[in-house]
Order: sequence, then structure tokens, then C-alpha cells
Amino acid sequence: MASTPFDRIPKTRVLIQIAAPAFGLLCFFFMCAGVVANSVSFQQPTGPVAAIPFWEAFYRKTGEFFFHLVHIPDGCMGRILNEFQAQQCELFWWELFRESLLLIVPIILVVGMIGMSLNEVTRLYKQVQRRIQKKKSAFVGVVTDPSGAPGDLLSWFYCLRPTILQLENLQQVRVYIPLEAPPPIPGEKFVAFEIATQGPKKQYAAMLYTPHVAIVRGE
Repeated sequence: MASTPFDRIPKTRVLIQIAAPAFGLLCFFFMCAGVVANSVSFQQPTGPVAAIPFWEAFYRKTGEFFFHLVHIPDGCMGRILNEFQAQQCELFWWELFRESLLLIVPIILVVGMIGMSLNEVTRLYKQVQRRIQKKKSAFVGVVTDPSGAPGDLLSWFYCLRPTILQLENLQQVRVYIPLEAPPPIPGEKFVAFEIATQGPKKQYAAMLYTPHVAIVRGE
């Protein structure tokens, strides 16, 4: 079957456009980690408890983590000789584990959300690919003049270009075309395919109409 605009999943474009929100989210998670690091349970038990800015608390705990990671006591790496040494090593490993959580958990959360975003974009593009292969289109319309429509969250997240098609009954419907595809020209005929997205309103992806893309309404 001939290639379609939905065959190429724009993962690089998705990564570029979510880089700024992901960085902001990472900073927020680091701020939350700083608040936790500034809590009484994370401060050293010796000396008076002093409240410091969250960013300074996070910076200190990050420094302590790398310091402890590089300076692991020799006695904790080999055979433990007595109960006192066992207790000290247990405290050391527990503190190192807590410090690592403050640093690693925010990164894991952001990386996980980026991965989920890429998976969701891939899911939608593959869904449209399957509908095109099965020729399960919803309708054919003509690109209006002007053809563009205001952007929305769906077009931003999935890297799509909102476009207006006019049907035979003069009804106008918003459809979405991949940004990787050539911009639609007023008067061109496009075929639309229903896509499953969150929300009650039906959404449609579209591609340039070609004779081999027959219309088969419904599932």
C-alpha cells in the first residue's frame, strides 16, 4: 500500500515541543524534593534543626549523596566485624538510599511522562494507519478558504495541523493533518478518519484524497 502522512511518527518533533514543559515539571519535582529534604526527618539528628530554603536543602542533599557515593566506608564493602559496625553500615546505606530517592525519583517521573507522551502519539498515528489500511473513512470534504483553524491542545500534543473541510451538505468540520505533510490548499479534496481521543466530541484525522482510499462507513 502507498505511504500516507501518518506513516512517519514525529517523535523528534514531540520531544522538542515537550522539552520546555518537561523541564518545568522537573524543576517543580526538584522543588518538592527540596521541601522534603528540608523536613525534620531528613535533617541530621545532631545540632539544632534549621529551616533553610528548599533549593539550598536540595542542593545540600545532592552534594551529600555524591559525596557518600564516592566515599563508601571500607568496612561496609566487605566483611562486617562486629555489631557496632553493622549498625553504622546499616545507617549509612539507609541514608544513601534516601538521598538517592530525592535525586532519582523526580528524573524517573519526568522520563516516565515523556515516554507515556511518545507512546500516546504513536498510538494515535498507528490507529489512523490501521483505519487507512482498512479503508474505514468517515467522509470526504473539500478544504475551505482559508483552510486553517485555531490550534488547540490536541493539535499541539499530537503535532497536527487543524484544518477545516466542507462537506457536500455545506457543513464544515475540523480535521487534523500531520505537520509533516504538505499544507493543504483550498479546494483540495481530503478524506477523513475518526480517531479515538479523550472527550465526548468526535475528532477526525485527514489525508489528501486518492482514488485507492475508498469510503467504507462505520466499523
